[in-house]
Amino acid sequence: WESKNSLVMSWLINSMQAHITHSFLLLDSANKIWSAAAPTYSQTSNDVRVYDLKKRVHETKQGEMTVAQYFAKLNTLWQELDFYEDFQPECPVDTTRFQKWIEKERVLDFLARLTLEYDQTKSHILGRDPFPSLRQLEKGFELVLNILYLILFHMIHLTHPIKLLFLRCLLFLFLKLEGGIC
Repeated sequence: WESKNSLVMSWLINSMQAHITHSFLLLDSANKIWSAAAPTYSQTSNDVRVYDLKKRVHETKQGEMTVAQYFAKLNTLWQELDFYEDFQPECPVDTTRFQKWIEKERVLDFLARLTLEYDQTKSHILGRDPFPSLRQLEKGFELVLNILYLILFHMIHLTHPIKLLFLRCLLFLFLKLEGGIC
């Protein structure tokens, strides 16, 4: 028993980060080490990780990123958050409502930290009924970016204010016709 206990103690201590181990070194059995570490470091409650992920979501801003990069970064955080969240619905109606609520919260998070150049687009999105899903939003922004690249490529000779006005009009019309985000 002694050798197996020592082996498990060694495995537990060696699997910890160095700055954590000092508080467990004086414990004389694997069971005591496990019992002392479990409440703080177990995966049964992921509240610390969920908190960290939610904080990172709320701190993430578009900044210098493209819309696609910004969306991808948020989407990665949301996927990890989904993994750690432990919501257990009691009926299918709860599941559907919860998913719609989460979806809307994520759209709002995404829009809230876009750069100022997307303010008019945000207004159009927020005024839509029904409220768009993340997938519709992603699809719409991909479409907008593709159109922008094409238009900018062909409008090099126009002055800046005219380009912006022309782009806004074209984007608005195109998105209305295609059933996009605006």
